[in-house]
Amino acid sequence: MARWIGIGWVVLTISLTANAQDEPGRWQTLENDPSCEVWNPNPQPQSEATWTGACLNGRADGFGTLTWRFVLENAPLEDTYVGSMHSGRPNGRGTYAWAEGDRYDGEFANGDRTGRGAYYWADGHRYEGDFVNGNRTGRGIYHWADGHHYEGDFVNGEFHGQGIFYFADGSHYEGEFANGEAHGQGILIWVAVAPWGGNRYEGDFMNGERTGRGIHHHANGNRYEGDVVNGLAHGNGTYYWTNGDRYEGEWSDDYRSGEGTMIYANGNRFEGLFVNGRPNGLGRYWHDDGYVEGVWQDGCLSGRDGEFAVETTYAACGF
Repeated sequence: MARWIGIGWVVLTISLTANAQDEPGRWQTLENDPSCEVWNPNPQPQSEATWTGACLNGRADGFGTLTWRFVLENAPLEDTYVGSMHSGRPNGRGTYAWAEGDRYDGEFANGDRTGRGAYYWADGHRYEGDFVNGNRTGRGIYHWADGHHYEGDFVNGEFHGQGIFYFADGSHYEGEFANGEAHGQGILIWVAVAPWGGNRYEGDFMNGERTGRGIHHHANGNRYEGDVVNGLAHGNGTYYWTNGDRYEGEWSDDYRSGEGTMIYANGNRFEGLFVNGRPNGLGRYWHDDGYVEGVWQDGCLSGRDGEFAVETTYAACGF
């Protein structure tokens, strides 16, 4: 049998946090109206603010354009917000554009991105969906610039809950996520990645890897049902060939290793120890004329009952 090769799970998360607000905010007087102020959530060196809209009770209010000018690493930069303000903070619909090239279009509440919106990164990534207090929380779609995309639940910017991750080639994973990785029950379907096109895995995932119990369907019709660790058959499981052959027993790193039974479609059967996919150690082989028992080496047995080769050839055994 050919080794049941695993495929590594791609990393599903990248750094999605933008414009972290490490410093405490403060109220800032407008350069173009000293009687009016706005909330500065992330003060920068030499920051200045201007506002084109109205001012109510000493704070920016209504619709207008808020412009922030500041200096960072000796470079003059400018952020802009176009939209609704209330009591000196973005509130309602608006668009915030950062000097670095990122942009957010959507709803604000008390200065935070809260509600439905779309965030566009300068590198081509984008997110469309729910926000809570500036974080991607709720339902949304995240698109990578290279063609991958995720649709589903988010919690604090991470894939968390139910979702579907689509690879650029059309392969996809559908199921449970936790902290940005496939975790729980899910289905992974390969589409065009040779030699995996047409394969399908259904079962447990842990920290982005196929780990637990699962069923791997091969494109050629063969399948494995059993324990999986890091994408490899490991533990106890059963492998079914389309020709009617079947192996039941122990596995190690994708090989039949340990106690197992190999049942052939022609009625022959081997029971005993396997190492790296071949009989190695004590085992019994049933065939048309009865059975032989002994200590096998790499699928070969030679004794008073004759010479036998299982899961190898007579030539390889030197018979």
